[in-house]
Amino acid sequence: MVEFAIVLPLLALLLVMAIDFGRVFFGWVALQNATRIGADRAAQTWLAWPTADNAEEQLWIQQYQALITADLQAANCQFTTPHPAPTFDDVDGDGVIGFGDMATVRLNCSFGLVTPLAQNLFGGPINLAAESTFAVNGVVVMGIPDPPPPADPCSDPDASFTTLPAAGAGGRVNDTSSTLGSPANPFVVDFFATAESTAFCEIVSYEWEIDGVFVDDIQDLLDQEFTDAPGGGHTDYTVELTVTNSQSETATDDVTVRVTNP
Repeated sequence: MVEFAIVLPLLALLLVMAIDFGRVFFGWVALQNATRIGADRAAQTWLAWPTADNAEEQLWIQQYQALITADLQAANCQFTTPHPAPTFDDVDGDGVIGFGDMATVRLNCSFGLVTPLAQNLFGGPINLAAESTFAVNGVVVMGIPDPPPPADPCSDPDASFTTLPAAGAGGRVNDTSSTLGSPANPFVVDFFATAESTAFCEIVSYEWEIDGVFVDDIQDLLDQEFTDAPGGGHTDYTVELTVTNSQSETATDDVTVRVTNP
């Protein structure tokens, strides 16, 4: 019993030291984590310091303060607000803080000891300090790049076209009405070119010809009238489209319009 009585104060001292040491160490870890959170936030919003020229930058500073305060709640230590502003190191020496420079946050808090014995030994609360440094960074939002142009975007323009009425077998537009084809009641056909300009290849002309005679330079050839030659069973007309692109490449397509003698 005598030995126990001698050893008991030492055991109590070790127990007290273990309890308070664990609490202090936990507080230091929490403080260190708070500096990392603050430094990371400062590195992303470095434009807010030192002036906070607009409402958005002022909001960034408020968020910086709130994030640190929220993380220190579990540390059980006394800290003052507002928290110290971050400091910035101009690493590249260009006189301007930007990507690649360093943001540093330093925080302090006062950690109260639980046991009177520990307070007597260490003279009251223990002041803890921590520091973290992050590289200034940010997110650069880029527009979706344009797709690369085709290997040879203008080598073969499209000269195809459609007709109304539609072409039938053999690519021929037939007048099937017995009432059309006369000068007083001609057979009317509309032609619609398929090719259109693109970002990589501009169509510069649509040239329409009927039986080798130039008619117009327009994409859609509308209300074209066809009549049958007098006394014939039918008359055929060849309608041809030539498309030219900005690389002076051309393509040609044609269709036959047959008008039956009414």
